[in-house]
Amino acid sequence: MKMRAAFLVVALFVIAFASGVVARSDYKSTHSKHAAYTITWQATRYDETGRATPRYTETRHVSSNGNWRSVRSFPDREPEESFAEVGRGVFLHKSGSPKVDFVSNYSKASRVRAEDLGKSKQFDRKETVLGQETYVLKLVNGDDSSIEVYRAPAFNGDGVKMVFREGQAMTVVEPISIIPGEPVAASLKHSDLPISYENFEKLHAPR
Repeated sequence: MKMRAAFLVVALFVIAFASGVVARSDYKSTHSKHAAYTITWQATRYDETGRATPRYTETRHVSSNGNWRSVRSFPDREPEESFAEVGRGVFLHKSGSPKVDFVSNYSKASRVRAEDLGKSKQFDRKETVLGQETYVLKLVNGDDSSIEVYRAPAFNGDGVKMVFREGQAMTVVEPISIIPGEPVAASLKHSDLPISYENFEKLHAPR
């Protein structure tokens, strides 16, 4: 159980930043203009009986230069902000904190081709999400835990939907709105605070 829980915690952390952090080196990519859009997700946890518990909503603004900014709102605590700048990194700011945490590096934006998503060893099927064709990549943990990432070629191959399963329970991060087009400049403005690498260094410290 602890192994499965750890697997899902790591998965949630990584996929939460799927539009920017997930390495694209496994795919051929094109440096044509980055697709700009704004997406809003609703994350819901379903227990073994199917009872639903809302976790958060998140809106992400993605620019044609590859930069993006997200605001995640929770029902029981203050919101969190995350943002990415090409060549600088991905960052997380928790409400009230005097710093922003460095999460990962963030390389030059590129678009992943549909044909390469289809050739991935993790490719499972195609599905339509809010009118967009997606390629579902599935990672199984070897027992009853799995992750499904729905990647949309029209939006750079970014993950637009995620499903995390653990036995009969699951968490679904479902888009409720996808709006193509360049977001207004104000939506990309982010916290300008000192950067902390403490959590990043702890996470990547030799064991």
